[in-house]
Amino acid sequence: MLPLADDVPNRRAPILTILIIAIWVAMWIVHLIRPDDGNISDSSQALNCRWGVVPEHLVNGAGSTTDPCALINTDHQGWIEVVTAQFLHASWWHILGNVLFMWVFGASVEARLGRVRFLPFVLACGSLALVVQALASSTSTNPIIGGSGMVAAVLGAYIVLFPSARVWALVIIIPLRLPAWILLVAWFGYQLVAALGGAETGTAYWAHVAGFAAGALLIRAASLGLPPPPVPRSAVPAKAAPA
Repeated sequence: MLPLADDVPNRRAPILTILIIAIWVAMWIVHLIRPDDGNISDSSQALNCRWGVVPEHLVNGAGSTTDPCALINTDHQGWIEVVTAQFLHASWWHILGNVLFMWVFGASVEARLGRVRFLPFVLACGSLALVVQALASSTSTNPIIGGSGMVAAVLGAYIVLFPSARVWALVIIIPLRLPAWILLVAWFGYQLVAALGGAETGTAYWAHVAGFAAGALLIRAASLGLPPPPVPRSAVPAKAAPA
């Protein structure tokens, strides 16, 4: 199921959501224009190794391996890479999926939290998601990259904030208007089953699970002191027609 639009009224332009997407696209262009030959200086692989999360380095520290990717990664401390890794992507499908989900759901969460709280919230949850994934694959020297943990946090926050919202989604090739919670529970359930099943597909399933859980658990604390969230259009009772 691919989300297309939700029915939560947003009163302001989602500036930070747009900014995150713009940085993703800019870094994807940087990735594409670099050589794809695996050299250790300026290749797309070197970019991912330098600024992605390399579990072996993050968990076990510098000097734990002589793997070239991990050695490139030691140029900086681990806390830097858990942030920078969120703005890199591995493929067209990777970035397009994250852009779509962030655009549909991020705007409403940003409108709820406001511009001061939204960015720290998604970056913190996304960083936590990457740390969990690194712990789950602590001996790996393959870099973990992508904004999926950030997106997962937005989805977790959304299901708590807007449980009655509805979303237009493409189911196979048919557009349907569904309760948002159905799509989000299905998404989370798939990630959890894949993570518990040890799926080896190059996808950071534990980052998705951790990001979603962090977003759902922390959104109430992050929104303390704010007015109630807007009511989705689908939850507004219809006006009675005059007799």
